[in-house]
Amino acid sequence: MAQSCEVEANCEPLARSFYQHLASGVVNKGNEAVVDLPADVYQSFVNYGFEKEIQARCDDKDRFFRELFFPNIASVPPQLRYDLVLYALDEKKGDFDHLIKTYPCIPTTPDGETLKCPGQLITHTKPPPRCLVLKRRFPFGTKATFLDSMRLARLEQLGMLTDDLQWPEVAERAESIDLLNGCSSEAALKRLKALMDHLERKLRCENGIPFPDDVHNRLLQAKFLQYLKNQRSFPLSWKGDEVQTGTGTVLLSPIESFLKSKKYLVCCSEPIVDQFVPTVVQKFLHFDKRQATFEHVSTQLNVAASTNTGSLDSCESQQLHEVCLAAYKLS
Repeated sequence: MAQSCEVEANCEPLARSFYQHLASGVVNKGNEAVVDLPADVYQSFVNYGFEKEIQARCDDKDRFFRELFFPNIASVPPQLRYDLVLYALDEKKGDFDHLIKTYPCIPTTPDGETLKCPGQLITHTKPPPRCLVLKRRFPFGTKATFLDSMRLARLEQLGMLTDDLQWPEVAERAESIDLLNGCSSEAALKRLKALMDHLERKLRCENGIPFPDDVHNRLLQAKFLQYLKNQRSFPLSWKGDEVQTGTGTVLLSPIESFLKSKKYLVCCSEPIVDQFVPTVVQKFLHFDKRQATFEHVSTQLNVAASTNTGSLDSCESQQLHEVCLAAYKLS
């Protein structure tokens, strides 16, 4: 059909019959296949009056990707799948962005069988932690396919996370929380939560890998942990009240604070952190080394002994009981 639009006059009836037969076959239901119809062949259907019939069975680019390709992407052969996904990824108007974000379509294994959405991926600029490799969290390909810098940038726009921060960058993030707190306590606490999540993930994935001592010291001294305010039902003096100078959120460094689990043993002499700290992060920040001492417990009991118990309500009495019980268990 290379010259399908050019038909000799004496072949006109035959050509019309031929295209009528094709058009009727195309519109019949049954076994169907997707074909790339050459423009001149399509024009021949138009010339012989079968435009309506053939148009009903034609898919435009948007409909092809939306209804055929992405919903059935797992059944498409890998190389063809790569080509089509890359085409959609390179589309500058972003017409297919919602499809790329919705359907797992980015290969994460050499055989191309494991596909992920951009939001499930992490890009990396250094050898990735083994735990993330095993979870297949990285796009697989070459610099000519999915590892092209422009395409990686597009995937980041579509939800792919950037790779693990270097330790100096982690320290900078921790130090920035106190600065941010001066402008917005809400934003600072959001960054604190993100930092805790990142620290936990990083420490678990890099278990056994040494980290720089200078960076570790920066993290121990950075003020990025939210302090626990005194409860109205707590009858003893509260060391943290001394650091609360206004109505804003007070942040503490790891080296000057204790975890909430030590509250009844040290609250009269040490500020307490009002922050969930994962076990692996507790160890990293040396909270496991900061245990209540005899001096801490002695201070607690001295303050408790000087409290007028007759003026306490039931909640305050219960708090006083917890202080004495914690001291008894430690002895």
